[in-house]
Amino acid sequence: MTSDYFFKDVSLLITHYNRSSSLERLLQTCRDLKYNFEEIIVSDDGSLDEHLDAIKELQSHFDFKLVTTEVNSGLGNNINKGQAAVTLPYTLYVQEDFVPLPTFGEPFKDALEIIEKNKDLDIIRFYSYIKYPHLVPFEKGFSQMHYKPWSLNYRKIYFYSDHPHLRRSNFIEKFGPYTEQVSVDRSEYRMCIAFLQQRGKGLFYNEYKSLFKQINPEEEPSTTIRGTLTLSKNPLIKFVRDIYRQFRYNYDLRFLRTSHGFAIQSDIAKLRKESNSFIDLSKAVLNKFLSLYVRIRYSGVSREYMQFYKDTYYCQIVQLRYLVKDFFIRKNYKTISFNGEFAPELQFVLPFAYWHFKNGTLDKTRSSKYSKELYFFSRDHEEAFEERSNEGNYNFEIPRILYSQDYNIKKWEKVPFKQTYQNTIYVYDKPILIIANRYNMEWDDVPVSFLSIPVLDKIIKRLRDQYTIIYNRPRSQNITVDDSVIYDLHEFEWLEEEHPEVILMETLFNENKANATNFNHLQLMVYANASHFISTHGGTATLASYFGGINLILSKKGPEHHFKCYQKLYPKLSGAIIYHAKSDDELFKHIDTYLYVEKPQSR
Repeated sequence: MTSDYFFKDVSLLITHYNRSSSLERLLQTCRDLKYNFEEIIVSDDGSLDEHLDAIKELQSHFDFKLVTTEVNSGLGNNINKGQAAVTLPYTLYVQEDFVPLPTFGEPFKDALEIIEKNKDLDIIRFYSYIKYPHLVPFEKGFSQMHYKPWSLNYRKIYFYSDHPHLRRSNFIEKFGPYTEQVSVDRSEYRMCIAFLQQRGKGLFYNEYKSLFKQINPEEEPSTTIRGTLTLSKNPLIKFVRDIYRQFRYNYDLRFLRTSHGFAIQSDIAKLRKESNSFIDLSKAVLNKFLSLYVRIRYSGVSREYMQFYKDTYYCQIVQLRYLVKDFFIRKNYKTISFNGEFAPELQFVLPFAYWHFKNGTLDKTRSSKYSKELYFFSRDHEEAFEERSNEGNYNFEIPRILYSQDYNIKKWEKVPFKQTYQNTIYVYDKPILIIANRYNMEWDDVPVSFLSIPVLDKIIKRLRDQYTIIYNRPRSQNITVDDSVIYDLHEFEWLEEEHPEVILMETLFNENKANATNFNHLQLMVYANASHFISTHGGTATLASYFGGINLILSKKGPEHHFKCYQKLYPKLSGAIIYHAKSDDELFKHIDTYLYVEKPQSR
């Protein structure tokens, strides 16, 4: 008798194209074997009407969410939009031509326990055509895959596979979207490269042919078409093919920049479409040269930071293309488009755009929604993007991205937010102190740099007699969200109950005495009237550094520490005096030294 299984917190994601009978077989098998998932999502890739009608009929028998598209766009797009619809922490990805076997239930339960316990694991694979070449026994029938860079076995590249596997649902956030508008094999291959480049970790089920079966009947054959040379078993062709793969795979692992939007059909990638192979090869050679140069010049630097050193040089080289246009012709030609995260937009994109405005070369700007007031100087600004993304950070048309060893940027000009947005509305008897907090997922894990309720309580009691305190932690409905999840600190109710003297930025927005068009607009007006800030790591601290005065920043960890952003970059934004605290205790020392004024004792 088959046991009932309910896999809590798991979304079964099925990709489908023109094989509705296969999809029905998969769903029916799961039902027969009593494999129940909290959520089922079917992502269809523009199937013919007969199959789409059949799928909609299946919805009356099986409870699943259908995600469709009008045009067939390939497996990469199909996975991307399907994964975007997932709402639970874990995803079991299965293509429609697979069915689970009766042996699957217990190993899958084990896999869920393992991935929940081991936070560093990204993927657990259940099926493969071949055994991964480098395995180390783990537990419960699983082995850990180990990538060996200098192994001569080219199959080391297949660390990731589109075959059935369990993964965390933030997989695309970490490794980037699947490459779109390319073949099935090419999309999978580039995800393999991205997975290894980002040092992904995974397990492989030892009995990898015992949990799933792949079925491609004559009436619904595989839709994947491979070339003759790829499938040929001729010894000579196979020998040449293996040699080619050995060189090509190792080359791509070192040079292919899949994580930087290469050939990804996103809004930002559309601005950087793949050029011809000669230019791609030139870029690869340049990247190799820069990598070598960085390794020699900065030999003592940790490998995790070297990428940013190289990216700085790459950005500088890209800007050489515009030398004549920017300094000699000086006509308004420049379109600046960015859909990355808020912090790098404030740090690099806005000052770059303002420089072009002052230089007479700015034509148009494009950014996320609620950004018009940030680009107040742009004569033609488009709010083109609904969301921000990590991929959007890697826009090499900007003079710097994310972090740099050199903040001496020529095309960079302070943006005068304070002078532009100062007003007579948000004026109080005492000087304004902005407490700008955040409580977000950081590095795909729990929040790190934030002001907890006990810390807030101590700050407020210490400073409320000297300042009008305005508390700000933007919630998702008020801003353009990015890949970082915003959690609830439950401090708003506490503040209203325990510290009614504190003004909430949300309250000011609801009152909207200044007729602000959005929450960002209001922040700019309130911040412009302030000269004292306590802020936290990320875009929160960056915005608070745009208005002069004093900004105490709580940042407990991050690349900003290595690159000395708080000492070298943030003061450049407005001339603000920045004090960086790496702990709560250090923050209170800064508060006592730079914000708290001792009252004179009465005689």
